[in-house]
Amino acid sequence: TGNTKRASFHGWWSQERNAEILAGISMFGRDDNFQILELKHVDFATVDFGDAIIASLSHCRHLDLDMCLGSCLDIFVESCLRRLISLQHLTYSGAVWNVLSFPACSSLKELCLENCRFESSEVIHELADGLNHQSPSLEAIKLAHCRLSDEHLKVVIKRLPRSIKKVDLSGNLCRSDGAAALA
Repeated sequence: TGNTKRASFHGWWSQERNAEILAGISMFGRDDNFQILELKHVDFATVDFGDAIIASLSHCRHLDLDMCLGSCLDIFVESCLRRLISLQHLTYSGAVWNVLSFPACSSLKELCLENCRFESSEVIHELADGLNHQSPSLEAIKLAHCRLSDEHLKVVIKRLPRSIKKVDLSGNLCRSDGAAALA
């Protein structure tokens, strides 16, 4: 709508910016018109994104995590997927995806993982299972430039939910098995 607002916070991996980021997110939570939240270069090892912060994001429809890092990033992503009932779009780029438990997120329509690395094969299997079982409304997925092997692409493609209408796998290491899985 015309009233939708975007809030963008750039942390530049700096502890000094943490108070400013948390205060900004708290303000985001007080205005229902803020539905798009961008966090760029935030170090999740030094920012406490506790329950109160997650609760203040309750009306967030679009969450963009770009070049974020830190030991608590995967916990933040899991909490957002689990608790943000209006979240429709999650973009996660330029970081290591280490979400071992992909929680149910019935509102999620688009997942964009771009220029990501995956911690292990187990994480890829968990992602594929989560997409298949936990995201019934998912319509689009982008796994672009993630350096996924042919075998990993095959695992993900074979477990995509039926609701999928658009898939972008550009920039991966797809060969015959991954491409055959699309058929």
